[in-house]
Amino acid sequence: MTALPQCYLKSSLQIRNNGPSDIGSAKLTIMWPSRQKDSDILDNAYILYLLDASVTQGQGQCVVKGSGVNPGGLEAPSSSETTTSASRRRRQAEAGDSTDDGSITDAEKQTAQATTLDCTNTDCVEIECTIGRLSPGSAVVQIRARLWEKTLLDVSS
Repeated sequence: MTALPQCYLKSSLQIRNNGPSDIGSAKLTIMWPSRQKDSDILDNAYILYLLDASVTQGQGQCVVKGSGVNPGGLEAPSSSETTTSASRRRRQAEAGDSTDDGSITDAEKQTAQATTLDCTNTDCVEIECTIGRLSPGSAVVQIRARLWEKTLLDVSS
């Protein structure tokens, strides 16, 4: 089997205080789809392998319940690496992914095969972020994960 390129995901959630007063603190709970349900059938059936979760703008911290954060101790790319890769793919897609001969484009294939991941069809990891004093403005929570391509290929075949 050919080695597949690693695909990383960075999700940023913005918590906004539209003011005019400060907010003493706030709590954000995120249920992150991590593994395929009944994953004992598939070895390491991760879907979105959680690498880390943190408050990157503003005061606060995130805690991952259980052993859901990077259980295999994988080396995570730096934030700039994940951003650069995502930007490059987005620019390539905008540059032209269409065909004039009526064939299906890669984007159309992805849409046709879209599946919603939620906690009914995956095992989820609970991420609890506490945001400290929030003046009018915003705080940003960033989650980085690895898309586990092997599971997607095994499940779809």
